[in-house]
Amino acid sequence: MTVLVTPNIADAIAKANQWVVTAKPVIRAWFALDDIAGDLFEADQRTRDEARGLLRKPRDEMYRMIEGIRDDFRCDHVMYASDDADEAEWDRVEEFNDELDRGMASVAAAIKQVEAEL
Repeated sequence: MTVLVTPNIADAIAKANQWVVTAKPVIRAWFALDDIAGDLFEADQRTRDEARGLLRKPRDEMYRMIEGIRDDFRCDHVMYASDDADEAEWDRVEEFNDELDRGMASVAAAIKQVEAEL
């Protein structure tokens, strides 16, 4: 059996939370689409409805991009158990990864952070 070396959770969380910096341009673009949608309220109903439908898809795609950036950073910092892991090793891996998940900024928190900076 191999010995599992547990990384420092605080370092892992700090590195994983760099996803917010990487995602900021996408989050700003997401807000820009909101601004465009807001400008359309002055248009007639037909134009608003058409534009709303056109803007919904890129806005949803950007949100998925933001989630993907977060997921990529998370995957770079999770712990994996060895092939011959015993129950104690699996427990340590699960505990580490759960704490990493709790410590990482959520998509909603990152959006609020960027919004406050606008």
